[in-house]
Amino acid sequence: MTKIVRASAPSKIILTGEHSVVYGQPALVMAIDKKAFTKVERTKTITDPFIQITTQNYNTSVSIPFSTGPEFFKNQLVHLHPLLHIIQTIYIKEGLNDSLKIDIHSEVPKGAGLGSSAAVCVSLSTALTSVFDLDYSLEDISNLSFKGEKIIHGTPSGVDNTVATFGGCMKFQQGNIKRVRSSAIQLIIGNTGISRETKKWVSKVRTRYESYPEVIDPTFEAMGSLTQEAEKFLANGDLEKLGEIFDINQGLLSTIGVSIPKLDHLINIARTAGAYGAKLTGAGGGGCMFALVDKNNQHPVFRALQKNGIEPIIVNFESQGTKSEILSEIPSLNPQKSKKSGVAVLSSSFTRLTASSMIRSAIS
Repeated sequence: MTKIVRASAPSKIILTGEHSVVYGQPALVMAIDKKAFTKVERTKTITDPFIQITTQNYNTSVSIPFSTGPEFFKNQLVHLHPLLHIIQTIYIKEGLNDSLKIDIHSEVPKGAGLGSSAAVCVSLSTALTSVFDLDYSLEDISNLSFKGEKIIHGTPSGVDNTVATFGGCMKFQQGNIKRVRSSAIQLIIGNTGISRETKKWVSKVRTRYESYPEVIDPTFEAMGSLTQEAEKFLANGDLEKLGEIFDINQGLLSTIGVSIPKLDHLINIARTAGAYGAKLTGAGGGGCMFALVDKNNQHPVFRALQKNGIEPIIVNFESQGTKSEILSEIPSLNPQKSKKSGVAVLSSSFTRLTASSMIRSAIS
């Protein structure tokens, strides 16, 4: 007797406000249509349940008794530890005792600053609540996923799992996350292929700020003003103005020292090919850049980046967040009256979610 469910969750891109958000300024983060997918097969078991996890992106497949516990994953399979933690949280809270086969794959490049880990955590959380017919709201899904994000990143802001859960575009400032309006923009992402440590570049900016506060503080304030302007142009679909905002923001990011020659090169290529604007996204020092395009300039920008050894990725604004579907179900699997999962329908009433509330929920 089995039930099989598949769930998905979008990744994200930071449009404006990198680094300045650490100093109290707003940032815009948008869900994009590159997603993580999780398929979960639930099987009734009489003895101890087993957990089989296959992750295509890490080329890993492991099957162990659930009683093995998290230490095995923490010490031997570090990249799976956050996933087991999410599974254990649900099993302990709900008193579950079934075996699971979990298959995860993602369209999102790892370590590129596009929220790959959050998308995986959210898609897993959604699949689990659906396969067990649990009445979890979208906020519950986000809080559960945040537990996995904390294992991966230590002290994450909560933005990535929120965007992956609810979709759309969010403004983040001083711990508050608010949904904002967005037109259906299109971006082309170019990955430098250079790995970077976010903590290193945040520390570098801190050093520059402490050395030249009278210069850097106004720079952060300017970034905050750009985010406010970008919010307006994002809502009304003014691509030319939005592109100008991205270009100015890139100049300020160079000022604080987080752009590198490879990023500058790709950005200049995109601009020369006709992009409305282009900038780095994330911590800088490597990772990705993006160019704002539409159907009129998409092809030349794509080809220009491709000719320079980059494999560009075309992404679109994703208004929907996580969702699930039942692939197979035997009604007799659960003799009790099933509950409808709260993740199948997006919450239209969602307007604001604070990081502090997510942290309190994660601890409790």
